[in-house]
Amino acid sequence: MGNPSLFPFFESTDCSDIVVVQINPIERKGIPKTPQAISDRINEIGFNSSLLKDLRSVEFVSRLIKKGVLSDTEYRDNHIHIIENQDALIPLGVSSKMNVEWKFLQHLRDIGRDTAENWLEKNFDQIGKQSTVDLTAMFNGVTPAL
Repeated sequence: MGNPSLFPFFESTDCSDIVVVQINPIERKGIPKTPQAISDRINEIGFNSSLLKDLRSVEFVSRLIKKGVLSDTEYRDNHIHIIENQDALIPLGVSSKMNVEWKFLQHLRDIGRDTAENWLEKNFDQIGKQSTVDLTAMFNGVTPAL
């Protein structure tokens, strides 16, 4: 089980902006050393795999459009935005996904609300104009060369 594919957004709407709310970290500092930490990291990697594949494809198509290899009339240069707050979520761990206590859910809602408000303050003017995440930098060294 993982993130749903982004590709339905490419054909079912004229909007070129895609907002990803990142819950699982893409990267973690350090190496997991306990069986639980290793299992948690495997879960995160598996959950993120389809998202990363789709984002790599978006980045690749964007580079092809910018180089004139693909026509921007046939392909769309999508604007990708990622809203995340790993500082608040990483300490919670994978086991928190099973926590349905009302106070904890309210805590998550508050983290999400604050994170979204901060993101909008910083990035609102870029919506509809450009990505707020540099996918080329994100995948530096792992993207196919042209």
